[in-house]
Amino acid sequence: MATSPDVIAVVVVLAFAVTNGASVPSLADGGGNNNLTPSSNADGQNVAKTGGEVCGTGGMVCIGLPFGCAGKSELSCDVLAKVGVTGPTVHIDLSAWAQRGQKLALENRWIAVGFSENGQMGKSPVVHCFVDAGKAQSKLTFNSNMEYRNIGWKDIDQTQLSAMRLTFEPDTLSCSVNLNRTLTIKGLNFDLAGTKHSLIIATGPFVAGKAL
Repeated sequence: MATSPDVIAVVVVLAFAVTNGASVPSLADGGGNNNLTPSSNADGQNVAKTGGEVCGTGGMVCIGLPFGCAGKSELSCDVLAKVGVTGPTVHIDLSAWAQRGQKLALENRWIAVGFSENGQMGKSPVVHCFVDAGKAQSKLTFNSNMEYRNIGWKDIDQTQLSAMRLTFEPDTLSCSVNLNRTLTIKGLNFDLAGTKHSLIIATGPFVAGKAL
């Protein structure tokens, strides 16, 4: 995630809980409704907060762009993230489609989902999915508190992220990954399933090897 004016973002507040030995997402705000309240965060991006939508099987939680699409139909989303906890990992499916409402150009695009403890973009682990040299890639990155700038992946331990399936076609970009539920980034420790987090989904241009 970055601070380019082309970036589009939405926030959904949720928590993960472990029940009877099985890890499942537990909505923490709004009881699962999808009534969005647009606001603006510190970097001027449009942000909406919602209770999120349980989707698929195993209590997966969905968040998508444009605002509210996950509560209607996946076919109405240009970008969609599905997130769920499975034991020691958080499973993430990130997808974008070129031939839907926003007619996204996927060849030079990134999509991302971030995990925020305060509902803002700063100090947040982020999973990026993007196209580089014609191939889909996924990376664990980090938004710093300084202007919510994303510092990229160069100095972050990528063994904390496992790519299961990466796909790029003219009309589809998708990354299916497993992320350790406990992370260490820049000396900071995160427990994505043990602490309440907001999910942030965003998309923007990927130019010259950088997410703008």
